[in-house]
Amino acid sequence: MTKPILGVSKCLEFENCRYDGKMIGNDFVRKLKDHVDFVPVCPEVGIGLGTPRPPIRLVKIGGEKSLYQPSSGENLTQKMQEFSKMFLDSHKVLDGFILKHSSPSCGVRNVKLYHKIGQAVGYDQSSGMFTEMVLKKFPYIIVEDEARLRNPVLRDSFLTRLYSMTRLRESFESKESLMEFCKDNEMLFMVYDQSGPKKLEALLSQFSEDGFEEKFTATVYDILNKIPSADALNSTYVYIFSLLEDKITLPEKEYFANMIRDFSQGLVLPSQVSTLLYSWALRFDMKSIISQTIFEPYPKGLVPISPESRKYSLIDLNKI
Repeated sequence: MTKPILGVSKCLEFENCRYDGKMIGNDFVRKLKDHVDFVPVCPEVGIGLGTPRPPIRLVKIGGEKSLYQPSSGENLTQKMQEFSKMFLDSHKVLDGFILKHSSPSCGVRNVKLYHKIGQAVGYDQSSGMFTEMVLKKFPYIIVEDEARLRNPVLRDSFLTRLYSMTRLRESFESKESLMEFCKDNEMLFMVYDQSGPKKLEALLSQFSEDGFEEKFTATVYDILNKIPSADALNSTYVYIFSLLEDKITLPEKEYFANMIRDFSQGLVLPSQVSTLLYSWALRFDMKSIISQTIFEPYPKGLVPISPESRKYSLIDLNKI
């Protein structure tokens, strides 16, 4: 697989640059080092703040969201905006970003935005100032914070989306390679949106038109930008089975029927169903199924060691 280009907050496994002078150990980031090309960055050090350093916070000043350091009284907004622009302009491609949770520069969500300068003041929720500019520059980037990535379902979703968007980026070389991308990801997209493959097929007719690449990228991003339900995964497995049904024995059909029933009740893991379907596809040399990314959307080395952690995908996750 092509390695994604993945930005990361430098304090996560790369450098002792957190405001308290420490580095934060992160098993997931450490495991990713063999599978992605990391681009580490610490925006706060980037604007000249030392390590360790007095804390900074987001504050509304004159009605505007601002980056403020209470100990010095300095408004760091312009410095952060200038650094962020310089950094982002120097990186033409970024497939994803893992950012530091709750950081006033790097937080993705739930960062405190204080109503005014002072101690005992109220606050709203916002995103970090650097992150805000990342999302503005790269609207279809796959972004998460390291705290949410402790959840195995969100981690699986992040990796699936990250590698899918990386494969897409590599597929814009020609209409043929893009058609191949659509074909190989058809069943994966069906898990997220049953009509997804047809939407992309219709868009392919606009390949030579201005703005096609952005429109196609936005459509793939929207298809994948959710957590699929167990019912959707169940339906896709049944569809794959229908392509194999006339080749297998009656006892095998009965075995699958029992397995898919148990899967719908949360008694069987997705990996067990996938392995069975993939083994049949291999047995009958059904290349149209073997090539499907649904069976390996990201490198096997990143799959959780304990399959029990994948059970979370069998509950309603759209509310996370």
